[in-house]
Amino acid sequence: MAIGLATRQLLPNLTKLVLAQVEFSSQLLTSLCVGTAPVKLQELYLVRGCVTDSQLLPTLGRLQHLRVLRLVNCSSLQGEHDISPLAQLRELWELHLVVDDLVPIGLSSVLSACTQLRELTVPYAHHITPELRSTSLTKLSLLDIIMSMPFLLDVGWLPSLRALSVGNLTLCEDAEQGMLPQSAGIVEHNARMLASLPAAVEVVFGGGGKSILRLIGMFDLPVQESGGVVEALLSRLGPLATLPAAQGLHVLQLDYMIILPGSIAALVLLFPGLRFLHLTSGEDDNCILSPQALFEACTRFPCLDCLNFDLRIEMIQMFSAACAYVQLKREGQGGSVLELCACLPQLAHDKGERAAFEGLQSDFNALFPAGTRKVELVAF
Repeated sequence: MAIGLATRQLLPNLTKLVLAQVEFSSQLLTSLCVGTAPVKLQELYLVRGCVTDSQLLPTLGRLQHLRVLRLVNCSSLQGEHDISPLAQLRELWELHLVVDDLVPIGLSSVLSACTQLRELTVPYAHHITPELRSTSLTKLSLLDIIMSMPFLLDVGWLPSLRALSVGNLTLCEDAEQGMLPQSAGIVEHNARMLASLPAAVEVVFGGGGKSILRLIGMFDLPVQESGGVVEALLSRLGPLATLPAAQGLHVLQLDYMIILPGSIAALVLLFPGLRFLHLTSGEDDNCILSPQALFEACTRFPCLDCLNFDLRIEMIQMFSAACAYVQLKREGQGGSVLELCACLPQLAHDKGERAAFEGLQSDFNALFPAGTRKVELVAF
């Protein structure tokens, strides 16, 4: 309380406040912005893991002069929370709820009341319901779309919408969502809905001017069981290929999946202009590439500049064949150099991968000297 009063006296014209990695009581904001001669705060950013109490949202609803509110990774807001107090912020222009696992109950009332809201960020696409309507909203950002969960984006109720930003695409969360063929139909329906948005609405992957997408397989299903399901669901994303955002995607990271050849074939159709493909999972084994899928990944993306993957001993023969194939193909077509970055296991878990990679690297470099190589082998 004393900090808020002192700040109000020292900085009476304060309009922007950024709190990062701090633990504080919501009374700080009350003492700062409510009462006699309050600070007329217009922008508030709670970022990088701020921790506060259960009265944060009701307190925020009292900051009548707020124009921009950004809540980023606030652990106090995980789970279900009633955000309807924010509907009192009638002058709000931007609301960014960048909190994993937040379920924003009362979001529709906020949009109904905040008629000047121009930008909105929510954790998941299924938080968007038919009741969400706004004549002023120009940009909608979704941290994640779980493609196996139904959602409805009726832009007819968002007539000013011009941009839809998508951070991640998740195929499904658990075994129940991943049940075929029901989940496949939902995934395809959602893909068609996104692909059929009006031309006035630009779909952007990654946001912030970055052409990057994280594609997640199945969070709560053992990775070893997910290969066939992921392959089937990826094939249902086909309608997204018509989006300029998919055609121009440069960076793709895959996570929580076994990657089979059919999955690579689907990704080639979806993202033909891909330049960087990240398939590494470190020690978690949450992204496993089959040997044939490795060959397909190396050889089928025409513009690929870099492929990162976890090398396992059973891949060596196919990896060697892929290197030779890419070298001959790109050499004949005058193509660019493909950098193949193999993540090698730690010494304690090495089953011969390091020796095999070093041997292949030595032989390949001797056969194709610098200046003639179209494949660069890199270990990390």
